[in-house]
Amino acid sequence: MNSEFENTETTVDAVLHSQNPKPNVVSVSADVASAPSRRKKTPSKELPKELPALTNDDRDDFTKLDKRVRAGVRVPLKTGRCLLEIKERNLYRAKHRFWKHYCASHEELSPEHANRLIRAAKHALAIETAGKNKRHPWNLFPTVEWQIRPLYKLGDLDAVIEAWRRAIEIAKGPPTGGQVQQAVDEILESNPGAAKKQTDKKMEYRRIVDALADCIRLQDSWKKAAEFVSELRAKLKLPEIHD
Repeated sequence: MNSEFENTETTVDAVLHSQNPKPNVVSVSADVASAPSRRKKTPSKELPKELPALTNDDRDDFTKLDKRVRAGVRVPLKTGRCLLEIKERNLYRAKHRFWKHYCASHEELSPEHANRLIRAAKHALAIETAGKNKRHPWNLFPTVEWQIRPLYKLGDLDAVIEAWRRAIEIAKGPPTGGQVQQAVDEILESNPGAAKKQTDKKMEYRRIVDALADCIRLQDSWKKAAEFVSELRAKLKLPEIHD
């Protein structure tokens, strides 16, 4: 009787074992467990080299220039000169780590607008330097940023200086933006190679849109704003709207 019971119990265990086999357990050796991960590491970006620390004189200069920027944001050429010095000497690091952060600290100064003012200041300084030497003696210099905008089409500063000289001759005095544009057109007609290498027309459209935005932001002449709109419509070959 006991023998039959033992045989039956053995048979049941065998059936249960066949229906629910124990999972295979794989042992991991200590060498495998301690092996380094094969996951590919992403190379870390190289951090920019630290610039020399600003001196007390640098910080004083930044305070003075920044004060002028905040006071003269509506005087583009003067503001551009201050911004040029702040950027080239990295003086913005007195309070900000990056240039864009410094620009963001001004309500009316985006990095793009700041760079436009700096470009205008560079052109104005080149014209003033040439005007004070013996080769190009004149005492008429750009006073507003829109006088300089047509000069952006030229590829080098020598052509910029020549265009300004011609504009003075055309105007027989301080030239307007239209007279500067006329001088630029004459130079490009006689020497197409003087043109700034630019294949993307979007940059030209952006110049006009930026000028229009400045008129609106500074509440400038609506007549001037209408002229920029007409110029943009002409570039895009859109029909004029008449009242």
